[in-house]
Amino acid sequence: MLISGRIVFYCILLVFIYPLFYSVPFIEDSYGHSFELYYFSFVFLIFPVFGWNYISINKLKSFLIFVLFSLMLLSYNGLDNLRPYLWVLILFLSSITFNQSALGHVSVKSMRKLIFSYFLLFLILSMFFIIFDSSYIDNGERYKAFSMSPTHYSIYVLVSLSLYLSLKRPIIEEYSAIALCASLIYLSGTRLSLLIFVIIVVLHMTRFLNYKKPVLLLSILLLVFIYPLYEIIQSNIDLLTFRYDGGEDGSSRTRFMLMEVLFDQSNISNVWNFLFGHGAEFSRLTVAEEFGFDIMPHNDFIRFFLDFGLFSCLILFVILYLVGKDSVLALMLVLIYMSAFYHNMLYSLYFAPLIFIANSSAKLRLKNAD
Repeated sequence: MLISGRIVFYCILLVFIYPLFYSVPFIEDSYGHSFELYYFSFVFLIFPVFGWNYISINKLKSFLIFVLFSLMLLSYNGLDNLRPYLWVLILFLSSITFNQSALGHVSVKSMRKLIFSYFLLFLILSMFFIIFDSSYIDNGERYKAFSMSPTHYSIYVLVSLSLYLSLKRPIIEEYSAIALCASLIYLSGTRLSLLIFVIIVVLHMTRFLNYKKPVLLLSILLLVFIYPLYEIIQSNIDLLTFRYDGGEDGSSRTRFMLMEVLFDQSNISNVWNFLFGHGAEFSRLTVAEEFGFDIMPHNDFIRFFLDFGLFSCLILFVILYLVGKDSVLALMLVLIYMSAFYHNMLYSLYFAPLIFIANSSAKLRLKNAD
């Protein structure tokens, strides 16, 4: 691998292994969620300095991200709420750095080794942390391993599994990996991640991935309306409350309470606010004022709509559709990312480069490599 190609490889490596850094105790204790900001600021400092010759602008995606940023600026409300704008900046940098031209200079063999090694290390750490009481919350009922929460951990399991499945390993090995990941997600007690796990496995094992575009569109619709559908199903069939053993489903009840607060008529009656939003973190501050503490909206579809309006939502969905429609791996990761909207991960700086790496990896034809 050429030296310049190694820079691209090492930047991809840094993106992949980000979740594993939370296995270092002082990182969570000292930095918390701020670590993500410091980490990816470092990653995107390295690439422009050492890999500037690989930077390439995709006209359509870059234009749409610029339009999204411009629409969001219409609701700019001060320096205290810059996280959404930083997220858009990282989204743009990801689109111009982790492009097909850059990934084309990384050998397929190196990428396959990287993905397999990462998946193996992720599983080893996941099994190791099972023995520690600190790896559990809710009186030991939910497993979070080395991450900051069970929901985040379940998302990392899904990402790791999707990366691994792109390698097309021997069938027995695949089934073993799928079974192990299913067990880890079940231990996390994250029901939506179990649903996404089932979708990913079904897509991987069937011919549905021959129809990536309609699958992606239908999946986006499913995720947007998942909680109304859940309420309908749960009122008739009690299959989804395995965390509550005969008790009330407090998690869903809280989420519906948050939705009611956010969808108060006064929040959507104004035409300008409906189209362009109330401004960054309006939803989060509204919820905090109602409940007396920062509980987070727990529905980033509604959060983004109320903060930045209908037009910004539509542009974001188009961007995610364009990123996910051509690559099997990108499709899976976009679905995982959108499911993470229910875990307050819309502004995740981890997913921005990850989905563009997956989109560009289609050119590398990982699954067809020797």
